[in-house]
Amino acid sequence: MRRSEVSAWQLIKTGRIKFSDFRHFYQINKQGKADFRSFEKQFIQNLEKLVPLIEQEEMPDMLTLAEIYREMGKFRLALSALEKTEYQEGIAFSKIKRAILLRRKSVLKISG
Repeated sequence: MRRSEVSAWQLIKTGRIKFSDFRHFYQINKQGKADFRSFEKQFIQNLEKLVPLIEQEEMPDMLTLAEIYREMGKFRLALSALEKTEYQEGIAFSKIKRAILLRRKSVLKISG
C-alpha cells in the first residue's frame, strides 16, 4: 500500500471520512489521471511553447519557470530556475522544491 492509501484508511477507520466518500474521490482521481495521460503530449508541447514567452519578459517569473521545467521532467533546469527566484520561502516555493528533489512531474495543487 502506498503511504497516501495508508493515510486514507486511517481516516476511514477513525471515522473522519466515510468509505463511500473516499471511494468516490479515488474513482474520480483515477479517471482524471487516465484522462491527463491521454493529453500529456499536448501538455508538454504547450509547456515548451510557454518557456520562451516567460524567458523573454523583462523580469521573468522564475518560480513559474521552475514549475514548468519540473512538469516537463527537466529537473536540473527546474532547480536552476528555483535557485534564481527572488523569494525563497512560502508554500509554493516549498512544494515545488520538494517535488523537484523527489523528481515528481505531476501537477501540484498549491493552496494556502
